[in-house]
Amino acid sequence: MMMEGSFGQMTPPIEENIKKIYESNERLIALVEDLLNISRIESGRLKFDFVVESLESVTDSVIEELSEVAKKKGLVVNYEKQANLPAVKIDKNKIRQVVINITDNAIKYTNQGEVKIKLEVFKNMVRYSVTDTGMGISKEDMPHLFQKFSRGQDVSLIHTEGTGLGLYVGKMMIEAHNGKIWAESAGDGKGSTFIFEIPIAKNT
Repeated sequence: MMMEGSFGQMTPPIEENIKKIYESNERLIALVEDLLNISRIESGRLKFDFVVESLESVTDSVIEELSEVAKKKGLVVNYEKQANLPAVKIDKNKIRQVVINITDNAIKYTNQGEVKIKLEVFKNMVRYSVTDTGMGISKEDMPHLFQKFSRGQDVSLIHTEGTGLGLYVGKMMIEAHNGKIWAESAGDGKGSTFIFEIPIAKNT
């Protein structure tokens, strides 16, 4: 409301401070949600609402939304989708959270170039992959990426903030779908690819 000027015109310094407070609040909410999800998964109390549906029913809307964010950074987003994808058994909200996380990370940690997204069948799985031309992942960071509170050593160089829990939560969500998630990178400054796979639903 204040950001929209409901209380009159604000000076740039005040507007900037309010923006920082809003962003800090958003990060705190994300941290609490991640911690709650971790607690529920680790204790076996997180409920899943599985449906049999195409993964693109989740990915299309997320990519459309995040493509606008990428364009504001001057990034090119290429979305390549295989035709006639088989259905998968998913909790749409949980998978949406994972898709948002790894796609948003690719945009966040890429200052120039492109983000390439692929949705395809690989053997008996449906695979979602996001490749960027960003900062890459060092050999030292790679083994720890999907651990709690893990963030790359070079993250501070591009002025981004996060909870360090997103990939850990994503890994647990994907594994609950009998899938797998991993990352690939040639090293620092050479971009990275994040991939997850979910089994094709039986009798489809």
